[in-house]
Parts: sequence; C-alpha cells; structure tokens
Amino acid sequence: MEKIKELWENKGKIFTGIWNNFLKKEEIEKLYQERLSICKVCDTYTEEKEGCFSSTFQSVPCCDNRKGGCGCTLVLALKVPAKPCPKNYFPAIISEEDQKKLEEELYNQQFKKD
Repeated sequence: MEKIKELWENKGKIFTGIWNNFLKKEEIEKLYQERLSICKVCDTYTEEKEGCFSSTFQSVPCCDNRKGGCGCTLVLALKVPAKPCPKNYFPAIISEEDQKKLEEELYNQQFKKD
C-alpha cells in the first residue's frame, strides 16, 4: 500500500518522465545522459527488477531501493528536471513549483486545443 501511495504522490513526475521519454528533446536527452553516467557508477544502480518500484514497465535499469535508492526506473526518472538524486550525486535543476508549471504546460499543449 505504501508503494501505491508513493507512486500516486509522484504521478506528475512520472508523467513528465514518460512524456520526456517520447519527446526526445535535445536538452532532456543531454540531461539524461549526464545523469546516467553518474548513476552507472553508483552502488544503487541495478539491472535487477527486484530493486525497482515497477517490475512491469521498463523497470531496468533502476535506482535500487534495497540499497537506499529511490526505486525509480532510470529511463524515466533521469529525464525529470525537478528530480534530484536520492544520494545527492546531482541536484534538481528546476524547482517543484516550476516542475508543476511545466507539467501543466505540457498537458495543455497535448490535450487542450483552442
């Protein structure tokens, strides 16, 4: 139940990660590659599904929650500008407030037509 609560609380960031995964914008891809290079040498990096929150959706590699990581799927989490590393190896590059504005803007661009 705790896992579901945490996923729900982070639904905006999850949406942003999924959205950015499909957009393939140059700056998001650069952010992803920079962060991934840091993650690959971290002790929480894993390609085993057991340490990931989602074992069904593209769950590996992830930040192993059994080793103090967040359990996030890296291909999505690393593309969220407001998501810092749980071990403080890299910061969020925008605030939570700005992230919410970005999510709203992305949603409106995609689903609301004039």
